[in-house]
Amino acid sequence: MKRYRHLLLITAFAAGFALFIPITAQAAKTTNTIPKTLRGTWYFYVKGEGYDKYKLTTHTLTETLVTAFETKKEHHYSAKSLR
Repeated sequence: MKRYRHLLLITAFAAGFALFIPITAQAAKTTNTIPKTLRGTWYFYVKGEGYDKYKLTTHTLTETLVTAFETKKEHHYSAKSLR
């Protein structure tokens, strides 16, 4: 019985002590950069219609739409507008 009281007392003390430790680390809510794992050139083929090409850099996204007849359309986006 004494062993359980000591264990309960130590656990309560540790939990109470943890409440007084300030937590200072905070994560940013938003970023203006594209993650490294997504950067690069990405191709998506659409059967019978052509393909889409996306080039992602640190702060920009360039979208190129190429149809089956080699007609190209380009769109440029900044990382701020993608948020």
